[in-house]
Amino acid sequence: MANEPGTKVLLKVGDGATPTEVFTSLAGQQDTEMSGEATTDDITDKDNAGWGGTLNVLRNMTVTASGKAKWPDTTGLEALRTAWEAGSDVNCEVVLNAAGSKYTGAFQVSSFNVSGSHAGATSYSVTLQNNGTVTYAAS
Repeated sequence: MANEPGTKVLLKVGDGATPTEVFTSLAGQQDTEMSGEATTDDITDKDNAGWGGTLNVLRNMTVTASGKAKWPDTTGLEALRTAWEAGSDVNCEVVLNAAGSKYTGAFQVSSFNVSGSHAGATSYSVTLQNNGTVTYAAS
């Protein structure tokens, strides 16, 4: 398998439409990271012959994205802002490669930041936390 540039890792934000939701890349992305974590429980007992045992009991996914705001193409950023203000879910896809393998699910916006300096473009950063099941689809 060949290496791929990091530009293939993308956060896409859903438009909320039913029955077919359209996902659009968050414009201006420069850095995108998906982090999966599992909380485990120690289930070791005396029958394990001295070996420890664990059970995954809780999985979480955190997605962070940052970049430069591209005006007026801020549809995705606006959807994230609206969800953050309302405390509501927003459906997102996290694309992992050029083939289109991705995670999809409902997320809460846990951090929403916009900044601007006098000598630079407007920048943003967002942090999303899954709110329920996140599904994987290989392409």
